Amino acid sequence: MKLPIPIVDIFAGPGGLGEGFSALGRDQDKPVFETAIAAEMNQHAHKTLTLRSFFRQFPHKKAPDSYYEYLAGRIPEPFTDETKDIWEASSAKVLHLELGVEADDKILDEKLENAVGDRGDWVLLGGPPCQAYSTIGRWQYRTYDGHDLDNDPRAHLYKQ
Repeated sequence: MKLPIPIVDIFAGPGGLGEGFSALGRDQDKPVFETAIAAEMNQHAHKTLTLRSFFRQFPHKKAPDSYYEYLAGRIPEPFTDETKDIWEASSAKVLHLELGVEADDKILDEKLENAVGDRGDWVLLGGPPCQAYSTIGRWQYRTYDGHDLDNDPRAHLYKQ
């Protein structure tokens, strides 16, 4: 089996599932998994996902100072002229799209074909929004504002 094994992360949020997989072996500079594609519809989560994608392009504990300067709010971008190509390549792996929207599905399909192609060993991760599945607070959805869980689009995202 060729390492690293590609990860396709849908409903990625800020990237927690992908982050966990990507951490395996990273501290020995032998990552077992690498995110090939991550897809998220929320713009704020997408921004975090993109930043973490950039971070993981560097060896363990070797992220550039610009990454930390950006996090501290001291500079406007997490990359420098020397790392801009890495930023662009890692950003290209992170898609801001909504599953189930025809144009977005087409983009995802094309990216998947390029990222994993005929490779048989890749991992699909997915963390659909839990609000639609959690029993905690579900009664609130049915009573406040006439919310009907059956008509909550989050409850049907797994079909996409």
